[in-house]
Order: sequence, then structure tokens, then C-alpha cells
Amino acid sequence: MQRSDLPPGFASKESELKASQGRPVAMVAVLIFTVIGLFVLLSFAAQFKPNPLPLQPPTPEAVARDFWDRGVKMARDRLKAPSTAVFSRWGAEGSGYTYENDQKDLILWGTVDAENGFGAKLRNTWRMDMKLNEAGQFRPTDFRMAER
Repeated sequence: MQRSDLPPGFASKESELKASQGRPVAMVAVLIFTVIGLFVLLSFAAQFKPNPLPLQPPTPEAVARDFWDRGVKMARDRLKAPSTAVFSRWGAEGSGYTYENDQKDLILWGTVDAENGFGAKLRNTWRMDMKLNEAGQFRPTDFRMAER
């Protein structure tokens, strides 16, 4: 049988062999061009990163507010019946903060109503003193609670 005698859609073994030998070269070429294209695309896209907004230092009130919860936790840890505690809210009467010593010392205070060991409801005040360390972070230096 000659090539012209083959029915349509059938190829000789020679033509199949030649066609399959060209496929790996074409696949490698496509793979190389794809990798190079991705590298160029990523390099180009990296130039257009958005500039992050400059960080603003926190306000003194925001710093004090962040440490308020720490003071409440320290007060709760010292109560005889912490489940009965009702703490004053941030900024409410009987609570507050102040900075001293050129904003290197922070003092926070608040109130808590809770039962004592005998079941009587008492109002206590708490005060937490903090000092700015060399790393620029406030650390507690003193904590006190007193009955009102």
C-alpha cells in the first residue's frame, strides 16, 4: 500500500513517528516562553506596589485606653468575688488617666463594685501606675486597690 492508498484519517507509522518527535521540542519551547512571560509580568507588576500610608503615632488617649483593660484585669484578679464585679466604664465618672513627668509616667484609675468575702457589696477604687521604658513602651510599676 502506498500513501495515497491509505483511507482518510489514517497515517503511516513514519508520519506518526515524525509528528511525535516534534511535540517535545514544541512543549519545551512553550514552557520556556511561559516561564519568561510570568517573570516579566511579575517584575513589571512589582513596580506598581501601592505606597503604604505613613504610620501615625498613637494619641496619648489611645495609649491610655489600650492599658485600661489591663488595669481592669489586674483589679478583677484581686477581688474575692470577681463574678460579681461591675467596673466603671472608660471615661465615666470615677475613672480616668493622667500623664506626668513629660508623658513618661501614665496613671490610670477606676472604680469597681463587687462583693467582699462576706457577701457585702463594696465600692473599690483601683490605680495603676506605669512608666515608659527605654524601648518606648509603658510597663506597670505599681497597682493599688482601696475601699472607698
